[in-house]
Amino acid sequence: MRNKRFFLSLHINSKIMKRHLWLLLAALFMNYNAMAQTKNVELRVIETSDVHGCFFPYDFIDRRPLKGSLARVSTYVKQLREQYGDRLLLLDNGDILQGQPTCYYCNYVKPEMENVAASVINYLKYDAQTIGNHDIETGHPVYDKWVREVKCPMLAANVIDLETGNPYFTPYTILEREGIRITDEDSETDYVETAAENPDNAVSFDGAANEHDD
Repeated sequence: MRNKRFFLSLHINSKIMKRHLWLLLAALFMNYNAMAQTKNVELRVIETSDVHGCFFPYDFIDRRPLKGSLARVSTYVKQLREQYGDRLLLLDNGDILQGQPTCYYCNYVKPEMENVAASVINYLKYDAQTIGNHDIETGHPVYDKWVREVKCPMLAANVIDLETGNPYFTPYTILEREGIRITDEDSETDYVETAAENPDNAVSFDGAANEHDD
């Protein structure tokens, strides 16, 4: 009787071991398939920041050539796009909307024309654009129109519409390249004296959230 019990126990344990073995083999096979499907994707990220209207290689204020400008960045980006294709991500970190007379002309003298800051961003095919404090300083009529004209996502994660309590701009965007998802998020500068410089703008900054009062 004892031998029968031992044989029964051994037979049951053998079935359990076989089941665990098959599960282990199945897991290894699935893991092998996942590893076989894994591929390396090389991305190139270019970020511009604080352009301040320097779209052309010429300083219209001091009337002299400029060493750097988005015109020269355009040449560099074109070369890299030939190598990386859509695996190149082009981002701007804000403070682009004022600084040179070309900006002032579009912002205030001829506001009915497309803002040159939007034309340049669209021409270079930026993947995302963020709002800088100096962009906000231009006032609602200027930057609201500019945002409408820019074709890529306009990001600011901590700018809140006081009337609705909702984000005033898009908080973040997700870019996908060859199955890889990349998140791009921007937060506005914590403090800027825009209310003093332009009372009609009425933009205040409170801790983690910058607030727009329309």
